[in-house]
Amino acid sequence: MVGSGDPVIRTARFVDPGISTPLDGFADAIVAAGVKRVGTLVADDGRYDQQRYVPTWKPAYREDLDVGPLGALVVDQGVTLASGKPALVDDPARQVADELAGLLRARGVTVGDTARGLAPADAQSVAVVTSQPLKTVVGWMLDVSDNSTAELLTKELGVRVRGEGSTPAGTATVRDVLGRLGVALAGGPTVDGSGLDRGSRLTCADLAAVLALGDRADLRVLRDVLPGDPRPNGDGNVRAKGGYLDDVTGLAGIAGRDAPVAFAFLVNGGVPKPAQNAVAGMHRIADVLASYRPPDRVPDALVPEPRPPRG
Repeated sequence: MVGSGDPVIRTARFVDPGISTPLDGFADAIVAAGVKRVGTLVADDGRYDQQRYVPTWKPAYREDLDVGPLGALVVDQGVTLASGKPALVDDPARQVADELAGLLRARGVTVGDTARGLAPADAQSVAVVTSQPLKTVVGWMLDVSDNSTAELLTKELGVRVRGEGSTPAGTATVRDVLGRLGVALAGGPTVDGSGLDRGSRLTCADLAAVLALGDRADLRVLRDVLPGDPRPNGDGNVRAKGGYLDDVTGLAGIAGRDAPVAFAFLVNGGVPKPAQNAVAGMHRIADVLASYRPPDRVPDALVPEPRPPRG
């Protein structure tokens, strides 16, 4: 089983219809190909490096299941159930092999041991499973702020452009492409793909510039409501993406329909009960922005030319 970096492979207990790539579907495809017996089921996650977590991440991200182990072959984001409680696995590729072996046995296929390794260069393909379109996966990722998906897509960018499935290769690719599009990201370094690392630095101008690119390309990845809030913001007058960690809160998006304007803000500094305060703050700002309506005439300059002196 060769992993291609699909971040949303799921077993039946975690599947999200229309988003996930069901592992059951891969088992069905193998059976449909006429396979009756598998000697050793080998999991190949060699497409990416073996770094499971960015070294500078806080340990709490793993403890709180904010992000799972990274790899080119991962199921359920590396989460398993231990005594009925979710827990992260140490070897995500081996987890996939064990899960697939169980699915095949349930379908009458004889399966021996599971292992990790690399597929031979001349190996013949028996079955293939395809993910949902990338646009669908990215839209879901932004909607739920999924850190693991962001990190794996970053590694995939590294493979596609630099031939290296690593976080540094992926973040360098992002910066290079944005630079060619006129966005220099003047704020500072980019350490990871999710924004979890406290070493990453962006400015509000950086975020607004990226938003302008998306608006021109009509990339409709912004949502009409804030995460976790069922209230529409001004009947879709604000489309925004928010996020927060213990010491930083941010919101960036577009306000207005006929003459939309980009906005972005970042707030640094810890506060009591950061999650509740961060979301409440984003809601208040979105409510204000929702009342935005473009003026009848946009001035040619922010500061008008001075009037000529009288007399």
